[in-house]
Amino acid sequence: MKTEKNGANLKRKWIIITAILVVAVTMALFVLNQKKELPYDTLEFSLAPIALEMRAEPMSEENDGIIRFNIERNYQDFPIDKIQSISYDARVITSVDGVYGTINQVADLRNKIVEMGLGNELEFNEGTITYEGKNGIRTMPFKYIVVDTNFPELRAVNVVETELNQVPDYNTLFMATDSEDGDLAIRVEGEVDYGVAAIYELYVVATDSSGNISKKPFFLTVHSNEE
Repeated sequence: MKTEKNGANLKRKWIIITAILVVAVTMALFVLNQKKELPYDTLEFSLAPIALEMRAEPMSEENDGIIRFNIERNYQDFPIDKIQSISYDARVITSVDGVYGTINQVADLRNKIVEMGLGNELEFNEGTITYEGKNGIRTMPFKYIVVDTNFPELRAVNVVETELNQVPDYNTLFMATDSEDGDLAIRVEGEVDYGVAAIYELYVVATDSSGNISKKPFFLTVHSNEE
């Protein structure tokens, strides 16, 4: 009887020990799998330069022209007239277990923007990002490639008229071409109800294969049947 009791106690102890080990291993794996968030000052920048893609955006009343940066597939837009003090977020791989970190960086790319107008398309260019860390000013190199700085040429009318419940054939009213892609499809954006007589402000938009966008406003007048 005593032997059976000792055996039962030993079995219970092994069950408890096994359960504790399972919990400990599970917690350890959970901690290891957690994403590490590092202060940006601890990130390592002695790695290969970051590859950026640059595209153009058309001038409009809202901006004086835009250069678009593709940083790790995240797009950020910056007005050209603010190029001397660009601020943006970039995801940079650190040398610590391949951890990602987000950094608020400041770059002076004014001279590189001038170079892009001198035939640097599809060639890698080098630049330097300068940012203020907790321990002072730091820099890191990067490379960028100019994909396409020409946006589509959009020929559009300013006013379009139609009758009630009649949708205009916009493809005959607007044309878009691109130096690389040739003729482009257009699309019309904006809120309109062709069953309600009114004047609507809409936009005709064209996008080339590089993602450059041209956009122009126009007014659509829907006439009532009584007019």
